[in-house]
Amino acid sequence: MQMLVAEDNPALAGFMAWHLERAGHEVTVADEGYAALRLAEEHDYDLLILDVIMPGLDGDIVARKVRELRPDARILFVTGSYGAHRVGGEHALFKPFEPGDLLAAVDELTG
Repeated sequence: MQMLVAEDNPALAGFMAWHLERAGHEVTVADEGYAALRLAEEHDYDLLILDVIMPGLDGDIVARKVRELRPDARILFVTGSYGAHRVGGEHALFKPFEPGDLLAAVDELTG
């Protein structure tokens, strides 16, 4: 599957990309929101993994704009904010997380 990882922390972005690629996915990485939105508009990704808080546009804004074009877009939010298991009704993965948590969330959304 083709995935976009939008995460401003290079170590975490690399961690996610490495594990997703090891699981057989193709991954594109964006380090800020405007780049993520541009990539999401240009490509039909199977899954967007968006950091909630990042430079430029935050993940919530990117998700809303992508959903204007693709209402059925699958989105997984990554956040350091704890609380509910979903952000704005969406699936969320809370930092820090293990590789198995990431892969299980991806499987749940793309299964």
